[in-house]
Parts: sequence; C-alpha cells; structure tokens
Amino acid sequence: MNRVIRTRLVDLVLEAFRDRRKREALLWFALYCEASAGGRHGAVATADLDRAWARRYPDSESPGAAFAESAADLEGLLTYHGRHRASREDRAASRLPECAGGAFEPHAELTPFLHTACERIGVYAEVVERVAARENTLAPMEPLRRAVAEAAVCFNAGLFYEAHELLEHHWVGLPRGADKRFLQGLIQISVGFHHAMRGSYIGAVNQLEKGLAKLREPHEDSMGLDRARFLREVATARRQIVDRGFREMRAAARDDIPRMHVLR
Repeated sequence: MNRVIRTRLVDLVLEAFRDRRKREALLWFALYCEASAGGRHGAVATADLDRAWARRYPDSESPGAAFAESAADLEGLLTYHGRHRASREDRAASRLPECAGGAFEPHAELTPFLHTACERIGVYAEVVERVAARENTLAPMEPLRRAVAEAAVCFNAGLFYEAHELLEHHWVGLPRGADKRFLQGLIQISVGFHHAMRGSYIGAVNQLEKGLAKLREPHEDSMGLDRARFLREVATARRQIVDRGFREMRAAARDDIPRMHVLR
C-alpha cells in the first residue's frame, strides 16, 4: 500500500474516534469491503449496503444517502455513481441489475491496494466500535489522558503506526516538559513495535530503548497508563529481541508484544 492511501486510511480512523460522520464513513467502507468479498468485486449497490447497515446497526439510520450526496467523507477511497452499469462478474456476485440505481466502487488510486485496504479497514471498524462503546467513560477525560486511552485501543489491536500518529497529533503542540517527554516515550515504543512487526531489528531495538528511557522518567500520573507493568513487559520484549540477535530477527508475532493497560 502506498503512502497516500495509507495516510487517507489513517486519517479516517483517527477522525472517526471523535467525529460521528467519519465513524459512519469508516463503518460504511467496512460494509462495502464485506459486500465486495474483501475488495475482489468492484461495485456494490447502495441498496445492498443500506440493507447490510440495517442488519448490522438496526438502531442507526443508514448514512448511504448522505454519502451519495457528498463524497467528502470517503474522498479518495470510495466513489459513488448514481447510474452504474455493473459488470457480469459484479452482477453475479452481488445480484446487481445491469443498470443499478446507484453504487459505490473503489477510487482509482485505491484499486491496486483494495484487498489490503479492506483487511485494514476491518480492524479499524472493530477499534472504532470499541472506542464508541466507551464514549461515556472517555468523554469526561482530560484530553491527553483520553488520547492515551484511545492510543491503547489502537496499540492493543496491533495498530502501532496508528497509535503513534494519534499521540503525535497531541505531542507536537505540547511545551517542553514531563507530558511531552512521556508522550514521546509512548510514540517511540509504538514505532519500535511497528518495526518489530516488520522484522526490523535496528529500528525495534533503538526505538524501544529510547521510549523506555523516557517512560522511566518521573511523571505525576502516567496519564492513566499502568506504567510499571508496561515498562516491565516492554523491557522484556526488547530483551528477547536483543537475545535473538540481528541475524535471527524475524517479524514479531502479535502475541510477543505486550499490551497497554489503562487504569480506570
């Protein structure tokens, strides 16, 4: 997946944490992926997506008509066509009539990466729904504490790059001090495990050590993180990578990476 598409997807999931319209757009995209068999079939009729939404989210009105009117929420990802001539393959797969009243299909720039994007969107949908379910708990939180809680949901789902991006949005505007150092430590640990999942020994070892050093510095409340446990488990994971060595480095398994535990 190229950088442009990855950025669009990451921006969508991070905005979906706070913006209901973006959340609906992401969930709509996830339903499109399911209906198109993981992106193996191009166009999906709006009516089919409306029915899928009604089954999955019976207490929420389908946003399909709104997305058909304005493509801004799915810009560069899905495209709406009011009159779509379906291919024979699409008609066989989704029972589209030859001329459907309206359909969504992947944007041209997304098409080469559609299957990979759909796999990622499926994970994003689970994460977004998990955050939405905790809204009553998250809403009263101080912004940095909430950011750490949301980053923990990403981190624990294996979305280390997304956790890094979420925290960095808050980190850049902070003045120098304990909060900025603490967030930077979490960012570096997230980046370290992103490298570990890709099998990059140097990136994993160096970033994890930098992050550990910052999280060991004094901080008033650790922004809700169970810091002692996290430090202990991240240090253990790093030591296992070091013990294995550069030549034996392999892409880390998800189960080899600790979780972020946020204290309630």
